[in-house]
Amino acid sequence: MTAFAVENLAIFGNLIAIILSVFVLLYAFGDSPVFRLAIHIFIGVAAGYAAGIVWHSVVVPQLFAPMVALEASGLTPLDMLLRVVLVVLLLTKLSPRTARFGNPASAYLVGIGAAVAVGGAVRGTLFPLASSYNGFFAMLGTVATLIYFHFGARSAGQQPPRRNRIIEIIAVAGKVFITVTFAAMFAGVFLASLVALVERLHFIWTNLSTLLFG
Repeated sequence: MTAFAVENLAIFGNLIAIILSVFVLLYAFGDSPVFRLAIHIFIGVAAGYAAGIVWHSVVVPQLFAPMVALEASGLTPLDMLLRVVLVVLLLTKLSPRTARFGNPASAYLVGIGAAVAVGGAVRGTLFPLASSYNGFFAMLGTVATLIYFHFGARSAGQQPPRRNRIIEIIAVAGKVFITVTFAAMFAGVFLASLVALVERLHFIWTNLSTLLFG
């Protein structure tokens, strides 16, 4: 490909990016067909990219390559059979009629993922946080937040069920931590959106100036 063709391809790509950015920014004036078109293109490209990554990084090296060279992969036939069975069960999720057959494989994946996530959070986040004053305060906030979602209650006589008084007090502290966290997250999302808006406007202005005025 010549340098001229590469330059024209780059200009065409920038023009498409400008048009799609304008389509998305038009959502500020309400939903429109051009905004939906831009979102559909984005979702399609993201899904295609994710599928390509999964195919080249997971399916081929973890499934097809060991099937071709089983001895070199270090896997036993039982390991390979288990992988094939799990993949087949997951494929049954494509149809509502056979989706129930994929529940064991889905449960296996979710269970392993949850165990890794919880173990990583406890060992990599909670325990290290407890080693400092600020970290200890953060750990208390985490525990109070978890207790806020404790819904065990007992009834005394004719009174309605109520949680333990200590649990109630800690739950109030957890509610405060949740409120502060959501406020900080909202502020972070707002700032990130503002930065993205400024970046898109700067991108549009810069590339339009280059296309129109050289």
